[in-house]
Amino acid sequence: MEQAFGNPKYRGKHVIVIGGQIFSAATGKQAQKILEDVNKKYPKEIPIITYIPKSESLFLLGSQNFMEDFKVVFENHKTIFG
Repeated sequence: MEQAFGNPKYRGKHVIVIGGQIFSAATGKQAQKILEDVNKKYPKEIPIITYIPKSESLFLLGSQNFMEDFKVVFENHKTIFG
């Protein structure tokens, strides 16, 4: 998964990692199709699925410690997303 987060070609895409391979999709519908295919190919493995935002995306977290949460997220990802 780290390879996907560090690679700009996966920004703004749904990413599925299974069987040592990385698959990406531009839409949720495409991701669903990939999941159906990889579940047939790798029936005993559990895929890792995520969406990698574009670098200019901002996600707001809702919690009582919003500013602390945001600081942690920003510090952990600023080198990845620039």
